Amino acid sequence: MSQMDGPWKELEDDLRGIGARLTANLQLTTAQNAEIVRKSLVKHIQNQDLHWAKLNPRYLESKRRRRLSTAILIATSEFMQSITTQMSSDKLSAFVGVLRNAKRKDGEPGVLIAELHEFGSKARNIPARPLFRPTFAEIKPEVTDRFKAAIKEVLETTGT
Repeated sequence: MSQMDGPWKELEDDLRGIGARLTANLQLTTAQNAEIVRKSLVKHIQNQDLHWAKLNPRYLESKRRRRLSTAILIATSEFMQSITTQMSSDKLSAFVGVLRNAKRKDGEPGVLIAELHEFGSKARNIPARPLFRPTFAEIKPEVTDRFKAAIKEVLETTGT
């Protein structure tokens, strides 16, 4: 029978705490990523840079008469302000968007307005003006890289 030599006790000690350190790092990264996505969504609305269909001329004139913003997806800042983040109970996943129970000042559910704009409505003659899907696709590589870096950081500090 042979015996293996090496710093097994030190390795065991290092590995014992890796789960907790990894979880803590991933929770922090999840919260940071959620906020990055939220800010990206708001920035696209502010910058009007997702090449949405133009507003109907009659609707545009109506917005002018009512002294509302003539920008797409903005009448007031209410829609942008309704975009939020919410962490899951384990803090390892997050929701970014408009909450189902969020209501606009007029009582209309904010999530329905977000859905209407995201997918459009033929019945109401409103073209799709996607915000969430292109932003999520655009930001996915950055979010993925941040998670990889969080895992790598824990693994690299194990044993030091």
